[in-house]
Amino acid sequence: MLVQSAAPPRPAMRDVTNWSVSCCRDAEIDVRLHASLFLSMAAVLYFRAQAGTPAAVTAVAVIVYLLSLAAREAARAVVSWKWGGRVECIVLGPLGAVNAGEPHEDPRGDLAVALAGPAANLGLAAAAAVMLTALGQPVAADFFPFEPPTGAAELSAVGSLHWVGWINFVLALVNLVPTFPLDGARGVVAALRLRLDDGTTLVKAARIAIAGSLVVLITSMFVGRAYNAAFLVLSILGMVGFFCSRIELMRGLGATDGEDDPFEEPASYETDERRPATERIGPLRRWWRNRQDAKLRLRLQTEREEEARADEVLARLHLQGMHTLSPQDRALLQRVSARYRQRQ
Repeated sequence: MLVQSAAPPRPAMRDVTNWSVSCCRDAEIDVRLHASLFLSMAAVLYFRAQAGTPAAVTAVAVIVYLLSLAAREAARAVVSWKWGGRVECIVLGPLGAVNAGEPHEDPRGDLAVALAGPAANLGLAAAAAVMLTALGQPVAADFFPFEPPTGAAELSAVGSLHWVGWINFVLALVNLVPTFPLDGARGVVAALRLRLDDGTTLVKAARIAIAGSLVVLITSMFVGRAYNAAFLVLSILGMVGFFCSRIELMRGLGATDGEDDPFEEPASYETDERRPATERIGPLRRWWRNRQDAKLRLRLQTEREEEARADEVLARLHLQGMHTLSPQDRALLQRVSARYRQRQ
């Protein structure tokens, strides 16, 4: 009987590109903007309008917010490359990349990548605080996460520095919460992988993440009495974190029970091992398995179609040369090549 080597845990949410738009198709890294990012920016505009913030100041805040997201993902990509990883697609959400990417063989690489994003944001917040202190400006309010500092309400270089400090501090603080799909949970998974097998790692990390999301929800109840915007953000974060962590827990329990991971390719060979008897499962897990089976079938069908198209593109490339390839053809070959390397 052939035995497949175990791979590091993969993130469960792999189809987030369906809810995103690309902003640089021809670059080596496909940077995409997730729908939730646009919703978060709409929420920022609404709450800033309710607070009476001038439109120009709000525009500065949004620009700083987007640049801070870009800085943290650039840091994560650089660290991933340093550890031998590949970054081919980044899907930006409200708090950073919503796609975790492929895990590194060495868990220390995943841990370094998980810490790189918050470290980059803390570095920017500290730099802004140093510059504000040099200008004689107070900086204590920049490290209060539930409300922007009053100094950020002015349209000036000082006000922009206040936004840089506060936004980056909030991004770092929130991403350190150990709940999926944030960096905190990814760091917990990487740390546990140093000592535990993959199935046990995912179960323990998911249980920690569920507890973390419940703490966030409880915190939102106390914060909501004074800060409406913080209450909304924490409530959404807690609920999304709870359901994402619950999904990871179900994956981990399935892996420890010896079930096939629905995100892994099915083996191209037969084995003599009998399948275990059908177990009784609840409606939630049955719905989840059916959903993942349907997604897997759709993904495999799409990959087969793309590989057939890739053969046609390669034949044309052999006969006519590289100049005949369109950007779509190049992107197709990159996707197929990445899948081939992943299978190897």
